Amino acid sequence: MLRKLITDKRGVSELVSTAAVLLILFLLTGMILQMMALGTAQLTVTASAFSAARAAARSEAPYETAKEAAERYGTGFLKDWIDRLNVTLTAPGGFDPGDRITVEVTYEVPPLFSYFPSPIVRGESTQIMEEIP
Repeated sequence: MLRKLITDKRGVSELVSTAAVLLILFLLTGMILQMMALGTAQLTVTASAFSAARAAARSEAPYETAKEAAERYGTGFLKDWIDRLNVTLTAPGGFDPGDRITVEVTYEVPPLFSYFPSPIVRGESTQIMEEIP
């Protein structure tokens, strides 16, 4: 069967076109999967930043609380969340009630193909420090 397919000119062209279509479908599927991973990571990072900023605004130890809240939020969603996570808290005015704090969360998304660099997604949220009862 294979010998007949190779010796027949029409069979070779069909074989080549099938291989090309399969390659294109494989690459298209990979791109779709990578875009889904990026979308999921972006949503998780944004929500994690909000959760971390909200928790830090109500805490006596804002940085530790923000880091812990961000780590807890994304653990069930993304692969190697804690290892690829970076949490930055900035408070230009300090940590007094009424001062603004900003939490920035970045995550390095694992690439589907090793030929490309890992994309990094970023989320940021700003909250106002609250009085602690």
